[in-house]
Amino acid sequence: MDTLTIVLLIVFLLVAQGITLYFILRRREPPAEEGSGMVLLQQQMQELARTLDARVSESSKAMQENAHRQFSESSRLIKEITTELTSVKEIGRQTQTYAEQLQSLQDLLKNPKQRGILGEYYLETVLRNVMSPEDYKIQYAFKNGEIVDAVVIINKKLVPVDSKFSLDNYNRFVSTQVGTPERATAEKAFVNDLKLRITETAKYIRPEEDTMDFAFMFIPSEGIYYDLLTNQIGSSTSLGVNGS
Repeated sequence: MDTLTIVLLIVFLLVAQGITLYFILRRREPPAEEGSGMVLLQQQMQELARTLDARVSESSKAMQENAHRQFSESSRLIKEITTELTSVKEIGRQTQTYAEQLQSLQDLLKNPKQRGILGEYYLETVLRNVMSPEDYKIQYAFKNGEIVDAVVIINKKLVPVDSKFSLDNYNRFVSTQVGTPERATAEKAFVNDLKLRITETAKYIRPEEDTMDFAFMFIPSEGIYYDLLTNQIGSSTSLGVNGS
């Protein structure tokens, strides 16, 4: 209730007291004057009552409108907070899913056999995306039963392609500090791994079975491939291998 309404109530009470006092003081006045004064007081009381009712109604309406606005604002805030919490919960769920998938991939890469299967899958995907089906074969078998991951067919000649995924020593190499003996040891071990993989790939060079005099070793790891291209691995160690 605002200040003006309170003032009106006080005035109303004062007028009521004035009426009481008036009757006491005017008890002995002539009847005609008393009747005239009563009419005037009644009119004043009615006007004051109307004014007071109007102010109370306005105050009540303002309070209701204010309460409605506050309720609407509270509802909006609750809705926004609920939406944000739902969004945060969904992001958390997706993050957990990605973390689980990453952990599954890490577990997969710990197994050499599974790494090999993954490398073969990458190789097949690359060939399928850049070549026509008649220009390559997957899991090509030679006469002695040995199988290369793929061959690319060029002018009726075969280019053997074998996927190699030497990861363990590479991980040791990238996880050690530059310039330390441990890093040099890990680099040497990884280079030896690469030499072995190159030798394994070279055995698929078989001109007597219509292969070219070279073969490709597919490395399904961007990190390894990049480090080899930038000479971060093997810069001081020859990777040359004599193949037959």
